[in-house]
Amino acid sequence: MKTLAIIQQKLYNKNTDISAFWSDISAIIRFVLVYRGVTMISYNKLWKRLIDLGMKKKDLKDATGIGSTTMSKLNNNEPVSMDVMLKICIALNCNIGDVMDVVL
Repeated sequence: MKTLAIIQQKLYNKNTDISAFWSDISAIIRFVLVYRGVTMISYNKLWKRLIDLGMKKKDLKDATGIGSTTMSKLNNNEPVSMDVMLKICIALNCNIGDVMDVVL
C-alpha cells in the first residue's frame, strides 16, 4: 500500500517528470510479474523473420503443423511449449533466440 501512496502522490504533483514516472511504473510492473513467476515474451523477431523470408503466418502454421490456438498464443506474446519453438526453429532453420525474446 505504501507504493500506491507514492504513485498517487507523484500523479498529483505537477512537477513530476512524466517519463521518469512511467519508467518507475514499468519497473514496478516488471518486478511484480517476475516475482509472481510471470515472464514477458516477445515474438517480434519471429514476425520479422517471416517477413524477411516472404512467408505468411499461415505458411508457418502449415510448415510446422501447429494449431490455431498456438498461433493465437504466438500472436498475443503468450508462452508456448518448447516443442512448438523447436518446430518453428527447424522450419525456419534458425535458433530460438532468432525468433523470440524474454523481456524482463
